[in-house]
Amino acid sequence: MLKKKIDKQLIANMFNSFFWFLAERAFLSLIILCLIIFFVAGMVFYFYAYLPTISEPKAEIRTISVNETVYKQFISNYSQRKEKLYTIGLEDSKDLFYRD
Repeated sequence: MLKKKIDKQLIANMFNSFFWFLAERAFLSLIILCLIIFFVAGMVFYFYAYLPTISEPKAEIRTISVNETVYKQFISNYSQRKEKLYTIGLEDSKDLFYRD
């Protein structure tokens, strides 16, 4: 199998000639780079700011239904717990953090 060697000097010369070409035409290069930047910024704005506002998702309205038997069972359980809480008799309890 033959290996091709990459000539580093040739690549360096190509980059140097490219940058010299841009430097000799600095104003034209600036205009072209500004156009490229504006194009990229416009595409970002279009995809991330404009398109999401046009295609808003539609909300689906569903009615909420409650099972009456389960609801009544919950209310009775809750009222029983509430009665137990108030009938404990907390008046006779001692303060654990107070030494007499």
